Order: sequence, then C-alpha cells, then structure tokens
Amino acid sequence: MLLTVFILFGCAPKQGAYVIPDRINKRAHVWIYNEASRCLGLDRDASQGGLRINGDKGANAMADGDGNVILTEGLFDYPDETLGFVISHELAHVKLRHLNKRKGASLAITGVMVAVGFIVPGAGSLNHLVNPAVVNNYSKVQEDEADMLAYKTCLCIKMTKKHVLHGMTAVRPEATGSGGGFFDTHRSWTDRIETIRNAP
Repeated sequence: MLLTVFILFGCAPKQGAYVIPDRINKRAHVWIYNEASRCLGLDRDASQGGLRINGDKGANAMADGDGNVILTEGLFDYPDETLGFVISHELAHVKLRHLNKRKGASLAITGVMVAVGFIVPGAGSLNHLVNPAVVNNYSKVQEDEADMLAYKTCLCIKMTKKHVLHGMTAVRPEATGSGGGFFDTHRSWTDRIETIRNAP
C-alpha cells in the first residue's frame, strides 16, 4: 500500500506532510502510552493509531473526541518523566470520559438558559457568559481528577513520585501564568504540582 502511495505521488512525500523527527522516534513515548493504557484498563495501543504527533513547537497535548492522544513536537523538549505524566493525564481524560461529560454540561446549561430566555426576555443571551464560566470551572474539577489518576497511573508504570514531580516541574516554565483564573479550564501549574506533592 505504501509503495502504491509513493507511485501515485511521484515517489515523493506529500508536500507539507509532517515527518516525525528521529529524536522523537527514539523516545519512550510509545512504551509509556501502551503501559499507561494497560494500567488504566483501556483497550488502546499506539500501533493502532491512538497516539499521534504534530509539528507544533509549543509544549502541549490533548485527547480528541475519539480518545486519541495528540502530543506536540515541542513536548519532546522535556524529559521522559514529563511525557509519562502528560500521556497518563490525557489517557485519564479518556478513561473518565471527561470530554463527553463537558459537552453534556454545556448542552444542559444552554438548554436552561434558553428556557430562562422564554421567561425573562433577553436572559438567554447571557449564555455566552454563563456557559464558559460554569463549564470552565467544571473543567478544573476534571483536570484535578485527571491529574490524580495520572499520578496513580505513573506509579503503575514504575515511575516514582519524585519522577512525576520532576516531569511536572520541568514543563512549568512553559505554563507559567496560565491557569487559576475564573475563566481558565485548569488550576495554576504550581497548585497542581503541590497537589501531587501532597498525594499519598
């Protein structure tokens, strides 16, 4: 199949297609993903496309609507301990079905605000303020849940608390100034680290 693709495109890779650098391919992220999935009881494997890399130079990660974990190239500027915690955190979101719950909360709030709009004309237009305020603060609860489950998952894949704290502290400069505000979806990175530091 790969040979056919090369023939169709003149034996050259598609223009602009992202090629994962060798420095990333040599890292332990696939092993971490597979082991974390096993610890969480998820039927997921990196070879099935559940782990993806994009070329963004900033350090970031997310779980998409299909439960795939997407890591940015910039995240690989940090140690394997960071990858261990971040991958475990995103898989924790998948395990806990956080994205679906957040969408459900948003739809429920929209429904309430529409109903209020029928009773109090114009009140429904406040949904664009009320919805993010409630959902983002609900997201903080989810992020705390994911952090704690990620920590337990890291212990399961033979990381220690010291490893986890090192991984979180290493990426903290990237996250400085983000989180903790009323409309933010995360607590501050410093608070998140302290929570793990105080965890059993």
